Amino acid sequence: MRAAVLILLVVLASVYTYTEACSCLRQHPQTKFCDADIVIKAKILRRSSTGPTQFDDVMYTVQVLYDYKNQRNYQYSHEIQHIYTPSNSATCGSYLEIGGEYIIFVYISQGKWGTSLCNGNALTSSLNSQQRDAYELGYYKTGCSCEIKECVSMEEQCPPPAPNTCVIKQNDDFQCFYLHNTCRREPSGCAWHSPACH
Repeated sequence: MRAAVLILLVVLASVYTYTEACSCLRQHPQTKFCDADIVIKAKILRRSSTGPTQFDDVMYTVQVLYDYKNQRNYQYSHEIQHIYTPSNSATCGSYLEIGGEYIIFVYISQGKWGTSLCNGNALTSSLNSQQRDAYELGYYKTGCSCEIKECVSMEEQCPPPAPNTCVIKQNDDFQCFYLHNTCRREPSGCAWHSPACH
């Protein structure tokens, strides 16, 4: 009995440690868009396990509805694609609802499509009008020639404005910038599109 209790405690402790594993760097959605190899709008068709344990990846079968970005000009001929992600959110696995329509940020490794919790995948129904425009009208894509610098720590020296950068300062409303602003290239250089978040 004691042995069984001990084993249970060890398992629970390992699960607790496992669930605390994933940590994502805070980034503007435009930065995540620009860093991705491919960004698509897709409908989730199926979810399949690739192995028997919680440490094996899962594979989502998706129907590609729209291709917003293809960094490497990766050639794919079918609208049905497979995307791999860790099976558990603790290892940064991305949970996608079957039947849901998502914006999915894809990285390609050894010819396989992958994504993670940290990539910034989002249900299309959760996007506000500014975010929809950023995808549909190409504001994120055309803004990839700009760099967004985020000053997180109060001890960090925030860089001065520069022609190729947009800056989020320590005391700025980060959430406002993430949800309602894009960094766009203007004739005079890169600048935030809206003054609302300053």
